[in-house]
Amino acid sequence: MRLRAAKRRSEVNIDCLLPLFNEQGRHAKSMRSLPMTTESLFLRQETRVHVHACIDRLPDTYRTALLLRDIEELHTEEVADALGVTPNAVKIRLHRARQALCTSLEREVVGASRA
Repeated sequence: MRLRAAKRRSEVNIDCLLPLFNEQGRHAKSMRSLPMTTESLFLRQETRVHVHACIDRLPDTYRTALLLRDIEELHTEEVADALGVTPNAVKIRLHRARQALCTSLEREVVGASRA
């Protein structure tokens, strides 16, 4: 039922969450990698909470594609069949979901470190 209802909804614009690229095809802003120090190992549970929160904030179409492909580990074709879209549409949604998740996590981690 959830998937049927999702078909009736229009796509949500997540352009503000996608990274920007310069003319050479590189990230316009430098991408920081998350530190893996001893202290960060103790913060793994907190990181999980941040990741789950960011996934929950993704629009349904992107969240569903991400969960089915990355968490449930279904093949692209299986996800496409479940969602009633083409495999290419799944790949696009998955790519955008991953980019949006990365941006959201970066904002949340930077925001948490400034607080």
